[in-house]
Amino acid sequence: MDELPLTGNGKVDRKALAAAVRAPAAVRKKAYQAPRDETEVRLAELWAQALGVDVGGVGVHEDFFALGGRSLLAMRLMLRVERELGCRLPVSLLLRGATVAELAAAVREQRRPKSERSQADRSETERLRAGTDRPEADRPAEDQVKGEAP
Repeated sequence: MDELPLTGNGKVDRKALAAAVRAPAAVRKKAYQAPRDETEVRLAELWAQALGVDVGGVGVHEDFFALGGRSLLAMRLMLRVERELGCRLPVSLLLRGATVAELAAAVREQRRPKSERSQADRSETERLRAGTDRPEADRPAEDQVKGEAP
């Protein structure tokens, strides 16, 4: 897009901008993939409702912000996820670019009984909550500080 669409008053035309952003070629991180299970279907529906788009336009690899999402909508969406799916996920997960597929995996993992979760699963959840992008073994040594300096 070369220019922002403007209203007659010279302000940004948000509806025209949202329509341009939702254009299929502009929003796809990967090829469209429809939701594959009930959790992904429900999350895609919640995304579509929050964003005011057709649910058919929300694939499992879509970027919330590329579809027109904003931080306030992200917070509202995560509250609806908690209320309707019974899983409290950190808003930071969505703010860092989580897709429907990634949120669905986090929901599934929370729904599993704690006794069934492996140490690796718990570590992954803790890593997501802490906001790190990579497992500790993959991070540079300077990022792996385990305590305070003497």
